[in-house]
Amino acid sequence: MTLTYLSYGIYLGITLMGILQVGHQLHSVGERFIQFFFPEEKMRSIQINDLLLLGFYLVNIGYAVIVLTNGSEGLFSLQARIEWILTKVGLIMLILAALHVNNMVLIAWAHKIKKVAI
Repeated sequence: MTLTYLSYGIYLGITLMGILQVGHQLHSVGERFIQFFFPEEKMRSIQINDLLLLGFYLVNIGYAVIVLTNGSEGLFSLQARIEWILTKVGLIMLILAALHVNNMVLIAWAHKIKKVAI
């Protein structure tokens, strides 16, 4: 039982550090992208960027907690626990990457539409 809780703690620690780091990076550079769409309203771009960060944290941390116990039954060896942790962390990182690529595609698409409209 102790090994199970230790595995959960390691998984959550690694995952939360990754989510917080990626969120901080995206938040720090994201404001410039948002200001392109609201050039006259700096305060609005800051607020939108903050809301995007909050949504990012809620979705990713919520998902990380939901999948916490999936597949952890019957893991009795240390090797099985390490593989379980790495699989879960890898899945979260893939989801973060997919969401980021999706957002960049949408921003590029919106940028192209705005250029055409000008």
